[in-house]
Amino acid sequence: MKRLLILSLVATGMLGMNGCDATQKPDRASQVRDGEKYGVTRGTFRHRWWNYLERGDSFARGLYWQDAIADYQEALRQRGGDNGRARTYGMHFVRYYPNRELGIAYLNTGKYDLAIKSLEKSISDSPTAKAQYYLHDTWKAYLAQRKDLDNAAPTLTLDQLPAGALSAFRVDLSGSVQDDRFVDRVVVNGHEVPIERAKQQVSFTCPLELAGATDVTVDVYDLAGKKASQRIALKQDVIGPMLSVSSPTIGSRLSDAEVTIKGRVMDDGGLAALDIAGTAVAVEKGATSHDFSVTVPLKNGRNAVAFRATDMAGNATAGQLPYVKLAAADLLVPMLYAKADEQAKEGESVLSGATEGGDPTTPKVDVVNLRAGQTIPYRPPEMVQNGGTYVLQVNVTGGNVISKVTVNDASVTPPPMNSVYFTQRIPIKEGDVKIKIEAADKDGKTSIKELTVKAEMVKVFDAENRLTLAPLPFKNALEEKGKLRSMVMDAKLVDGLVKEKRFRLVERSNNALETFVKEQQLAQSEFVDKDKAVAVGKLLNAEYLLTGAIVEDANGAEILGRLINVSTSEIVATPQMYGPAASLAEAGSLAEHMAQAIAQELPIVSGTVKVKADKMAIDHGETANIRPAAQVIIFRPDPDWGDEAPPMVVGKAEVERIGKTMSFIKAVALEKDKTIADGDLFITR
Repeated sequence: MKRLLILSLVATGMLGMNGCDATQKPDRASQVRDGEKYGVTRGTFRHRWWNYLERGDSFARGLYWQDAIADYQEALRQRGGDNGRARTYGMHFVRYYPNRELGIAYLNTGKYDLAIKSLEKSISDSPTAKAQYYLHDTWKAYLAQRKDLDNAAPTLTLDQLPAGALSAFRVDLSGSVQDDRFVDRVVVNGHEVPIERAKQQVSFTCPLELAGATDVTVDVYDLAGKKASQRIALKQDVIGPMLSVSSPTIGSRLSDAEVTIKGRVMDDGGLAALDIAGTAVAVEKGATSHDFSVTVPLKNGRNAVAFRATDMAGNATAGQLPYVKLAAADLLVPMLYAKADEQAKEGESVLSGATEGGDPTTPKVDVVNLRAGQTIPYRPPEMVQNGGTYVLQVNVTGGNVISKVTVNDASVTPPPMNSVYFTQRIPIKEGDVKIKIEAADKDGKTSIKELTVKAEMVKVFDAENRLTLAPLPFKNALEEKGKLRSMVMDAKLVDGLVKEKRFRLVERSNNALETFVKEQQLAQSEFVDKDKAVAVGKLLNAEYLLTGAIVEDANGAEILGRLINVSTSEIVATPQMYGPAASLAEAGSLAEHMAQAIAQELPIVSGTVKVKADKMAIDHGETANIRPAAQVIIFRPDPDWGDEAPPMVVGKAEVERIGKTMSFIKAVALEKDKTIADGDLFITR
């Protein structure tokens, strides 16, 4: 009996093997179109779930949807559930998404209800950008037939912007949209804003350039075409209050023990506050003009009467009005402005540097805080608020009433007096910055001040302090097909990463990287081996590696990425992007969107440091994509010069523990004699 049982088992085993034998023919014939064969597999067809998946994909590329549906259904019968890493045999793995591909096939045959069911199952099992893309399109097609399934228009909520005018050239408009089905599009001033697909609620941020009065229209649409709109009016105000003194003349020699200073402060955007000699002057908030009269005691010798005026947008003009009390005759020095011992913060004008002389009837222009050839700090606008700008501190005086002032051809309306002090924020770019200020009096006499300064990147924001990323070539999963499109996408991906200015990229011409890439071209896997990638990353002194693959189908392309932390060998993110790629232009655009997604996985984040006892934290966490072991630069603004001087670097810290909205850090490298203090600022590397 035992012998018969053994023989029986052997026979059964042989029959099972014959079921997968190489000589067994496929159950469905391949198809040929335009000389291309579809419904084929790379190896022997053994009627296993991975064979049906591969053949179904081949049928789908040829648009043989019914054949593809049959193969995907059989694959699911043998193995249910989508999985990005499904083991076939031994240590061989494949990307297994039969529900997703079945849903796409159903969409192309008009079976929208079945497509939705399959795509939602795929997303539930293993979310992918491709499944979300097609679920979005399927619902859109379905709602075109079943309008009764969409009950309401989308709801648009814009985040609150500061009230009144904005002292900026750029502002981020953000908000959220909610719909009973899916949000389809967000359009700001005619430009579509990228959003996640197949979502009932999406958030968006759109940078806006400001120039004077800017009208903004936000239109949002759902899949059924229902629309909601909001319109807002933004006003730019980059000029600080204008202050003029009518009496006594600035720099006067006085014999009395006190002086009554009279003048006017004006601001088209509305005044907020005025302080003279440490005393608040009552000003009606929002008033565009205020005449003041303030009595100030004088001491023997030189006196500097401090003032500070602010407007509703937050611009400030500040400085010191110099007077001399005659009792100290040996100190009598003719002067128009006192050299400031204390420099005001950015946005505040300190009056200094000019002396009597010249034609008193011709207007004189002085840029108080700049001299020709001076180096000024540059902060990138994409990293900090009011980056890419600088505040000029301007002083204009003349023998007659000043009637007109222009700063780089932008007109400024001065008060009808013969002296005016004001500040103006101007846009700047890295490198040479040309400044031209022209003043005219009521008699038509003019004066022009021109100078060139150099804007230099602040070290904290310099590319040298950004994360080092080595982008490896993305492999085409189809290998022999779509090589040109894949090459375009790969090149455009690198171009996009350069444009994002997020990383310091390792050149692909690096010898070690070239050798590694050649070795990996022999590998069969879509993704490069992680351990080998980490090894070459260390050799290149790269902190992160980017690997990936490009998978094309009949309708588009899927770009799959992996961001690997070289020091920890951890895959920290797996960004994905799917979209149309029929033309090279579409393929390039898809790759550039992928570059944006990669940068968002490791975003530049800035904020404030909190220190309590022996614990240190930063005010951002998971919601800002702060990553484990992320490094941050700690810095401190100059208390006297503000944004007019580079900040002081305190050192570097590393994230130890991450919460929702805050992360605990530890110091890893401090500058000499520096310690991290409560209120310091940080920016991610």
